[in-house]
Amino acid sequence: MSGTIKMFEDALANLKDVDDIRASAVITRSGLLVTEDIPPEIHAESLAAMSATMLSAAEIAISELDQGIANQVIAESNNVKIITMGAGPKMLLVVMANPAVKLDSILGEIRKAADKIKKL
Repeated sequence: MSGTIKMFEDALANLKDVDDIRASAVITRSGLLVTEDIPPEIHAESLAAMSATMLSAAEIAISELDQGIANQVIAESNNVKIITMGAGPKMLLVVMANPAVKLDSILGEIRKAADKIKKL
């Protein structure tokens, strides 16, 4: 598993180079933190648990409406944008971005990282 963790960390390192991305993490669909690149002032375990809960709720809502499968959830405030994206059947990718970022400018890179994680 440590080789896989290293590859997850490499995917997060690529995101660190993207302007306006502040933090990122790989978590399980049940909300457990696998690996992270998150500043110490942010409680990574809480972010992981809440992000998994948000995506799970979105998946249930969309499924109940018979509208397919939720691929991602984006939460926005005046201070941050949090993007939670599926990264395969067992993992999620969580990204914190600056609030003023145009989502189109970062979603492609986030998807690339999620696809990389999905393949591991």
